[in-house]
Amino acid sequence: FTPNAPGAPVRDALKRAATWSLGTASVAGLLLGVLKAISGFVHSLKKNNCADCLVRCVEDVFKYFTRYALAVAAIYGTSFLQSGKAAFGLFQQRGLTLIMNDAIITHVFTFFIFSIGIFMSFIGFLIGGAVPDGDATTTALLGFFVGCFIAAIVCGVVDAGITTVILVLLQDPQVLQNNHGVIYTRLMTGFQQTFGYSAWTAANKQQQGL
Repeated sequence: FTPNAPGAPVRDALKRAATWSLGTASVAGLLLGVLKAISGFVHSLKKNNCADCLVRCVEDVFKYFTRYALAVAAIYGTSFLQSGKAAFGLFQQRGLTLIMNDAIITHVFTFFIFSIGIFMSFIGFLIGGAVPDGDATTTALLGFFVGCFIAAIVCGVVDAGITTVILVLLQDPQVLQNNHGVIYTRLMTGFQQTFGYSAWTAANKQQQGL
């Protein structure tokens, strides 16, 4: 966000995530494991579908919320509790923008993953057909799953980067507007074109604290 800033933000964030913020990730993993255990136990009972649905909803919400909390921890080096409070405050003020961003990204990633899978399936089909005694169907299926797997890994890395950018953008959009006005304008214009004027106005009201 700041041109010619000293240091290496990505390297510093990776260092924090792999050292003194490792406990933060461990706490998040522990809580998620507890929720999964509870969810599995309730599901095994098969007596109360409402309780099973409720636990699964809580688990999904916790996963969604934790992604942003861990991003805050990696950026600022805060504890899980502090990061959770910061993420919760961000959701209270600008939750609509975060949800809309994820709605866009999910569709793009899904399309990208399946496109790569289909492309690799086609390559596998050609290879299987060209090799003597080769099974084109098997190689095509293998190519599809391998392509989807690799694409999912790439999308995971990109998704983490997008989450980080959205977090720092929503926390202080003025910095991006001052230092990179063209990029800021393109982001805001794309948001308005995708969701329309009404959604854009609602998101702006949240950003202004109205």
